[in-house]
Amino acid sequence: MSAPFAKPKDAVTTPLNKGPCVPFIPLFQGYSIEATPKAILGDRVEWGALPEETRIFIPQFPKNTHEEMLVCAKRLQGMGFKPVPHVTARSLADKRAFERLLSKLVEETAVDEILLLAGGDDTPRGQLGNTLELLESGIIERVGIRRIGVAGHPEGHPEATQEALDRALAIKNAFSVETGIPLYIVTQFFFDADPFIAWERRIREQGNRLPIHAGLHGLASGPSLLKHAMACGVGSSVKVLRRNMTGLRGLLSMSWRGQDPGRIVKALAASKERDPASNLAGFHFYALGAFDLTVKWANRFAQTRG
Repeated sequence: MSAPFAKPKDAVTTPLNKGPCVPFIPLFQGYSIEATPKAILGDRVEWGALPEETRIFIPQFPKNTHEEMLVCAKRLQGMGFKPVPHVTARSLADKRAFERLLSKLVEETAVDEILLLAGGDDTPRGQLGNTLELLESGIIERVGIRRIGVAGHPEGHPEATQEALDRALAIKNAFSVETGIPLYIVTQFFFDADPFIAWERRIREQGNRLPIHAGLHGLASGPSLLKHAMACGVGSSVKVLRRNMTGLRGLLSMSWRGQDPGRIVKALAASKERDPASNLAGFHFYALGAFDLTVKWANRFAQTRG
């Protein structure tokens, strides 16, 4: 049996019986989670805790190859899960390389869903710089990808203007309508629900019809959360994280008050209940090194109504 990850010292979890009584179960149905290639190919994850056919996202890091992505997808398929590889435009040489990768994923691993991202490379490795070039190539329709996730940025993006983000979202909505391929949004994780709620309402008023899966952080330690937040460009939420830290002493002792995302879940569920037209459709977890603990927490939280 695989060994579980240890719970961070001094971790505090949100009580399940406090706060407004709102329905969580619909938003947790079919939740997805990210697992690194190291976790997928290792032997430390308790896969049995995950619901059957859970969508597991496979991030692409500079050190990982496309061949490793294929191996990860095959292993997840073999365990009864649904792999969703990250495909990043800036890591590809050109559109031919994009088509080769998608064809291999479809033909060799039966993948039919991807998360399409620009990628974190400051300089593209090849000719591609953004996801719109790939959406407009016609390749996705040809190879048989049937569902696509795209990135959402409730607190903005450090390298893109709001105007550019709005334009890209409009193009993605149009692509879904024109091709009949369902697209959905997966957001970066955040520590404050209010900017997400305001962002969802704003883009809905501008015409967004894509379902949104809110990104939630896993039960990692405070310093780990802060490190990932800064790397991902999470904006005003970082201020909330800092306020919840126990100062320098808390950073050094690897603790954070309110470590699980229960407070955020409750705020989002309450908002959805007040505004049923919201495009919030579910949750996506970034485990951040605490995969087993995050899965157990999500499964437990999904069984309560507030």
